[in-house]
Amino acid sequence: MDVLESLGADKYAYFRLQGARATAQELEELAADAGTGDAPGGGDQVVARLDPASRAREGRPLELWFEPGKLHLFNPDNGAHLTL
Repeated sequence: MDVLESLGADKYAYFRLQGARATAQELEELAADAGTGDAPGGGDQVVARLDPASRAREGRPLELWFEPGKLHLFNPDNGAHLTL
């Protein structure tokens, strides 16, 4: 994790993805499922909202799990929300 921001009720972890990336076909399928055709193909920064009791620390590895239905994707060029 690159940066950990504590905002009282939440913590936000900012980090870069490591490992395999989604393919263009996977992104196209996600865009189709979300009802939009402009899902981003680049960008590797992720922001995760964490419970304030999280033991996450800056500069330390962080393993995350997520619920796909609660995932939010944004266009890096204009900030448009892609998963509404």
